Amino acid sequence: KDATKKEKYWLDFYKENGWIMFNINKPGSLGFANIKWTKKALQREADKYEKRNDFQKNKKTIINI
Repeated sequence: KDATKKEKYWLDFYKENGWIMFNINKPGSLGFANIKWTKKALQREADKYEKRNDFQKNKKTIINI
């Protein structure tokens, strides 16, 4: 609980001072988030590329799992 409070304090501090925050999760979530991609949606995205390497270079962000 203390770590969550400190994390919230520092996130608020930086936001109030004009920083762009990349942490989209709420404080205390330990990096877990709702899955934004379904297996079907991920397959549709992958199907746009002929080679795995092309997919890896050009894929949309899949992090947030």
